[in-house]
Amino acid sequence: MLLIHLSRDGVQQGPFTLQDLQKKAADGDLLETDLVWYDGCSSWVKARSIPGVLDRPEKEALDIATEPLPATTVTPDVPNPQIRPWVRYWARMIDLSIFNLSLGMLIAVLTPGMVPGLSNQYFGFVSLAAYMLLEPLLMSSIGVTPGKWLLRIRVRDGEGNVLSTAAAYKRSFQVWMLGLAGGLPLLSLATMVFSFNRLKQNGKTIWDDNGAFQVIHEPIGKARLIGAFAYFAIIIGFAILGFMVMQENPDLLPER
Repeated sequence: MLLIHLSRDGVQQGPFTLQDLQKKAADGDLLETDLVWYDGCSSWVKARSIPGVLDRPEKEALDIATEPLPATTVTPDVPNPQIRPWVRYWARMIDLSIFNLSLGMLIAVLTPGMVPGLSNQYFGFVSLAAYMLLEPLLMSSIGVTPGKWLLRIRVRDGEGNVLSTAAAYKRSFQVWMLGLAGGLPLLSLATMVFSFNRLKQNGKTIWDDNGAFQVIHEPIGKARLIGAFAYFAIIIGFAILGFMVMQENPDLLPER
C-alpha cells in the first residue's frame, strides 16, 4: 500500500492513503498549499500535483483511486528529505549519551567502589548492549526515543503504525549487530561507514529494508536545533570538568 505524508506549515501529518486524501479534500480539510511526499519523490511537492485529489471531479477521482501515483524525476541536486543519515546519527548519539550518563550515575550511587576500577571500554560495551534492550520498549510503547523526539524522527512499520515489541527488538538487534558491530572498536566504525553509504545510495539501511520499516523525518525547527546544540555543549562541558577532576585525583582513574 502506498503511503503519502502530508506537511502543512512545517508540521507533518500521516501517513495517509490516496483515499484518505480524497476524503480530506472532499471535507475541505486539504489545502492547495499543502505539501506531500511519498516513495519515489525527490522532494516535497504540492498536494494538487497528485491526480484525483484536488484537480479532478469527485467521480473521476474515485475512478483512479487505485491507480499508482506518478513517480517524480529524481534530481541529483535535490536530496530526498527522508534520507538524512547525519540527523539519524546525532539522534542516536543523544540517546546513547543520555543512557550512558544515567547508567554511570546509577553505578556511582549504588556501588561507588566500582567506579575507579571500571574500564571505559568495558563500560561502553555493556551500556550499548543494555541500551539495545531498552530502546525497543520505548519504540513500541511511546513510539520514540529522546533523541528521535528532539530531532523529530519517527520509525513506523509498513502500514505507518508504531512498531510492535517484536518488530522493535528485531530492528534494534540488527542495528546493534549490522550497524554497530556489537560495539567492537574499529569494526563498528567500518559498519557505520558502510551503513551510512548504503543509506545515501539506496535510501534505506539493511535493517529498515529487512523489516520494511519507514523512517520519517519531520521539520526540526530552530528551537529543537538550539536545544540539540545546547545539550551537546553541556555534555562537552561535563566531559571537560570530569577530565579536570580526574587529573587532580589520579586515584579515580580506571585501572588499565
